[in-house]
Amino acid sequence: MRRFFANRDRNRLGATFEPRYGGDTLHATDVRKRKLAFTTLFIFLLIITVSHKWNGTVGLLEKARREAFLENLEALGKDCIAEQEYLGAILVFETMLKESPESPLADEALCRVGLCWLCLDNSDGAMEAWERFLKLYPDSELAPKVRQSYLIIMKDRLRRQSV
Repeated sequence: MRRFFANRDRNRLGATFEPRYGGDTLHATDVRKRKLAFTTLFIFLLIITVSHKWNGTVGLLEKARREAFLENLEALGKDCIAEQEYLGAILVFETMLKESPESPLADEALCRVGLCWLCLDNSDGAMEAWERFLKLYPDSELAPKVRQSYLIIMKDRLRRQSV
């Protein structure tokens, strides 16, 4: 029991951990916040799954929970991008799309999936995500930018093939 409190106190005093991929020092409070965010994400996924199995209709409270859940997912995805954890961001944004494809945040999430694939030097993944975007959300505000990015990648591919 003493060991548990000693570790907790040490973390409160600002014990630091080195991040896996180098860079700045990651504080214990940051690690706890990240764990809390992923725990919250898991609990919300569980609640949504169970509520849909027990009750086919979604009440006002469930709608509000779902909107808050999607906003939390979006924030978590943006944090992953800021930390350059692009695969994690892709997973978060794809979860958003799976849970609520009709959400106002869905078009932006799918656009960000393509950008994350591009940051990972995977133009195939980016093009696939942007093709899905253009099929699902052709009237979105982001559609012209996505179309332009898609065409740039296509021109680059054609130029490489001709050389």
